[in-house]
Amino acid sequence: LLMLDIDHFKRVNDTYGHMAGDIVLQSIARTLSRCVRPMDTLSRYGGEEFAVVLPACHAGFGRVVAERIRRAVERTPVRISPTVELNVTVSIGGAFALQWIRSTTLLWTERADSQLYKAKVAGRNRVSIEEQPDSTVTAEEK
Repeated sequence: LLMLDIDHFKRVNDTYGHMAGDIVLQSIARTLSRCVRPMDTLSRYGGEEFAVVLPACHAGFGRVVAERIRRAVERTPVRISPTVELNVTVSIGGAFALQWIRSTTLLWTERADSQLYKAKVAGRNRVSIEEQPDSTVTAEEK
């Protein structure tokens, strides 16, 4: 699971208006769809946040996809008017769900969100993916 947050999105809305923010959201969604496999699931998670579910994903592949997305967004200027083009970046956090662990989606999203927070604290426009979980199972995951 990858959780993406558009960096400084509030500033876009406050400076250029909510219509400009909508254009940025649409641009990010198009970029995301170009960066993932047909079997992956994209969704807007809320506000300026998106989620990407990567089924059957090996440990290193999640990081590769996250970096691909981050670079693609960074390299795709967003034209919000005939005279204004914005450079937008995203911070990305990721977490794994092992097939045999019946963890709730809440625990999964909390772990991905924790990694997203780490990416933001590290300076934004970054990827932070948790290490592959070990084989121990918490009581909540049973």
